[in-house]
Amino acid sequence: MKAVALADELETELRLPRITKRQSYRCNTQALDPERFFRTSVYIPLLDNELADLKYRFNDDTFDVSEFVLFMPVPAAEYHGIRRQSKSSQADSPVVWIARKARPNKC
Repeated sequence: MKAVALADELETELRLPRITKRQSYRCNTQALDPERFFRTSVYIPLLDNELADLKYRFNDDTFDVSEFVLFMPVPAAEYHGIRRQSKSSQADSPVVWIARKARPNKC
């Protein structure tokens, strides 16, 4: 493990925090070694928090509201093709044609 190797390199010892009969502000797990203690008191709650955050961010309501189809390559290309066609059909309309005559370099 990296933590054990780093502790050996720094000449320190991985120890459990002291265990008291009554804890108010941190976990009081009954682990026999530091690895199990930090897994149950730090790592597992961290993973639970990350999973809850991901479930909150990417819930069903979020996916219903957003349209991710536009971010896919093929539909995005089709979308831009539709936009080009709509611009070309707008270019043939009389209002745009008059605007072109007024400003020929802009359209």
